[in-house]
Amino acid sequence: MLTAEDNTWYSDPKIDGFYEWLYGAAFSPFYRMISFGDTGPNRAYDPFDPGVHKFSIQAFANLAWCANGRMPSGSLFHYALMDKPLPKPKKPLSRIWPDGCAAFWEDNPSDRSLMGVLWNCKNTRHGGDGHSHKEVNAIHLCAYGEHILRNSGYVGWGNGPLGFSWDYVHNNAVSANTVLIDDKDHSEKKGGGIVAGFTTPQFDYACGDSKDALPNGKHQRNFCFVHPQDGRVGYWVLFDEVKSDKPSSKVNVVLHPNSDDCTPLADKLEYKWKIGPEKQTYSGHDVFVNIFLATSPASVTVKPGLLANMGGEKNCFVGKYLNSTYETDDEGGRNIVTVLFPHDATHPKAKMTRITGSGFSGAKIDLGNSVTDLAIESDVKKAVKYDGVSFVGIAALCRLKDDSNAFYFVRKGRSFDNGAKSRRGFESDVDVSVYVKDKQGRIISPGAEVTFFYPDVTGVLLDGKAVPILASDDGWIRVKVTQGTHCLKFTATK
Repeated sequence: MLTAEDNTWYSDPKIDGFYEWLYGAAFSPFYRMISFGDTGPNRAYDPFDPGVHKFSIQAFANLAWCANGRMPSGSLFHYALMDKPLPKPKKPLSRIWPDGCAAFWEDNPSDRSLMGVLWNCKNTRHGGDGHSHKEVNAIHLCAYGEHILRNSGYVGWGNGPLGFSWDYVHNNAVSANTVLIDDKDHSEKKGGGIVAGFTTPQFDYACGDSKDALPNGKHQRNFCFVHPQDGRVGYWVLFDEVKSDKPSSKVNVVLHPNSDDCTPLADKLEYKWKIGPEKQTYSGHDVFVNIFLATSPASVTVKPGLLANMGGEKNCFVGKYLNSTYETDDEGGRNIVTVLFPHDATHPKAKMTRITGSGFSGAKIDLGNSVTDLAIESDVKKAVKYDGVSFVGIAALCRLKDDSNAFYFVRKGRSFDNGAKSRRGFESDVDVSVYVKDKQGRIISPGAEVTFFYPDVTGVLLDGKAVPILASDDGWIRVKVTQGTHCLKFTATK
C-alpha cells in the first residue's frame, strides 16, 4: 500500500487519465453511473477515492462535483491520503479518450442537462472478458434527469434475472446499443478505439472503429451531439457506416431505450418511449425519447430485453428495444442515419421528416421558428443537393436558420455550399472533416489544400496561428491544412 509521496506513482499519466475518465465519463449529470460493462446504472458510486488530488487537479474538481454535497467517510484511507479539502466543484466538459470513449456533456450545471457517451475500448481485461460486455461502439444517453438509452447493466456476477441468461447480459452484443451484421454476435469485446473526433461548445463529434469486434465486417459509428443553442433544444445523430465481408448482407441496428413503454408513431420510421417504469426513474417528471429512422430500413421489430440494475431482481425490468434491419448494397456497404431526440414538457420534440434521393438519405429536423437541421448520409462521390444546400462527403449535418446557414459539419468530404449568395462552406482537394459555426470550428485533415468560403474573409488561423494564404478573392481564401485535428478560425473585415 502506498501512502507516502511517490513522484513516479503520482505522475503516472495512465493513472491520471483513469481518474479523469472516472469522474468525467462514468457518471450521469444526476450522479448515477453510466451502463457499460458490469455496472448498474441505478448505482450512485462513492466518489471519495483517497489521494485523487495527488494525480489530477481536474479529476479532483470533478470528484467534488460528483460528491454533490456529500463529505468523505471517516476512514483511515481518507485520513492518510486526503490531505486537502474538496475544491470548488467543476462539472465535466466534453472530452475524448482515444482508447475508451467519447463523453459529451452539455455545459449546464443542471442535473437535467444532456450527456452522452460512445464506448470503444482498444484494450480490455483478460483479453476482453472480466467485467467487459460486448459493447464496441455502444452508446449511453442521459437527458432531463434520466437515463434514456442504456445497455444491459448488471445485477451481480453470474446473474441473469427475469428469464434472461447471464450470457445475454455479459456476452451478447444484442443486449447493448450496438450494430451487428446478419444477426451475428460480436466476436470481441474490444475495438479499434475512438479514431477521430473533436469537441466544441456547440457541437461534438466522435468516430468509433469496430476493428475486429464484428466477425463478418467492419463498423464505424459516428456519434454527433448537437448542443442546445440558438434557443433550441439539443439531440444526437448516429451516422453508422457498415461494410460487410460479403455482398447483400443485412445490418442490424439495436437501440435500448430505458423503458418498457413503446409507441410506434409511424411504421419503420418513428418510435416513442416513455422512460420508466416509474420505480426506475429519478427526476420526478415524465421524460421521453423518440428514435427517428432517417434511413429507410427493410424491417423493424420491437423486442423484449433485460435492463438490469444493482439490488436484486426487484430493481430489474424487461424493456422494449428496437432492432432495425437494413440491406447492404452489392458490395456489402450501407450508411445509416438515426436521430435520437429526447423531450419532456418544457423541451419540445422537433418535427422530423425523412428525405431521400439518388444515393442519399437523411432527416429534416424542424426545430421551430425557421430553424431547421439537415442530417444526411451519402454513398456517392457526386454532390448531394437538398433544400438549397449541397455537399460532397460521406455525411453532413447542418443548420438552416432564417434562410441562412448557422453551422455545418461534413464527414470525410470535399465540399459544402450553403446555397446562399454570400456562400459559406469549403472545397478541398482530398477528403477532410469540417465543422464551422460563425467564424470558428474544427477540421480533421490528412494534409490538404482547402478553400474556405466566408463573407469578407481575410485570413485563417489553425490552432491560434495564422497560416500562409495560397490564394484569395472576395469571399474566399485557400490555405494548406497540415495533417491532424485543428482548431479553425477565420478573420474577416466584418
